[in-house]
Amino acid sequence: MNFKIIIKYFDKIIEKFSAWGLTLASVLIFMMSLIVTVEVICRSFLNFSILIADEYSGYFCVGVACLGVAYSLRTRSFVKIDFLYNRLSKKWKNVSFLFARVISFIYVAILLYSAWGFVMATFKYKTTSMFMTRTPLIYPQSLIVIGLIFLIGQIVVDIKESIENIKIQD
Repeated sequence: MNFKIIIKYFDKIIEKFSAWGLTLASVLIFMMSLIVTVEVICRSFLNFSILIADEYSGYFCVGVACLGVAYSLRTRSFVKIDFLYNRLSKKWKNVSFLFARVISFIYVAILLYSAWGFVMATFKYKTTSMFMTRTPLIYPQSLIVIGLIFLIGQIVVDIKESIENIKIQD
């Protein structure tokens, strides 16, 4: 099978994963808003608490951040230093972009390795939250690993694109 076909297929898969991450993050934002609204109504008008709003909002917030990051990188809405980047020539923009993505790949790979170990330890010891829900922490922690996998895939696609852009410049 041709290497370019494999890369193109990989790019399509990562595009789908980024879109799924965005969709899941959107659902989590809705659920977070819903649970906080229910908590406020219950406390304000019914004089009781559902007792899970704080815990689950935290889990949802982590999910939003981790699942949405690959999409933000794909759409170029991720953080960058524009005042310096805009002063570079097109060639140096591509070189700096490649350098930043390679460093990002290394960093996210280390994070993914650590997060995977963390989730596996949680699974091994069947760790639960300290709240009354006793939520198995593998579920919210798995969102971190999934988000990092989506992100590292997007970084690989960006590295491929920046290498192509540098080749075009030469």
